[in-house]
Amino acid sequence: MSSDRKLELVEPTFVLRASDSSAPSLIRQWARRRELAIKKGYLYLPDGPGEVARARQVAMDMETWAQRDAVAKYREVMATFSKRFPGGQRSAEVIKLPRKK
Repeated sequence: MSSDRKLELVEPTFVLRASDSSAPSLIRQWARRRELAIKKGYLYLPDGPGEVARARQVAMDMETWAQRDAVAKYREVMATFSKRFPGGQRSAEVIKLPRKK
């Protein structure tokens, strides 16, 4: 999510990253609570519903990013594996791992 507004660092903030697998669910939980507070009249924000919708979109974007990142990491691992073991799985089977004592 990009914003034209710059973050003013005069107040404490907390950042959730897409690489944190719990971030999307935490954002959705925040959005549900925020939406409920707005509906019950505990909180008034001129752009209340818009803020909640943007938060939910960020959660979806984080999940999409995480899926793409996981696929990219898998491909990277498989490429490294195929370079180290050109014969594929058959070559991997002949690798002798140290035994536990």
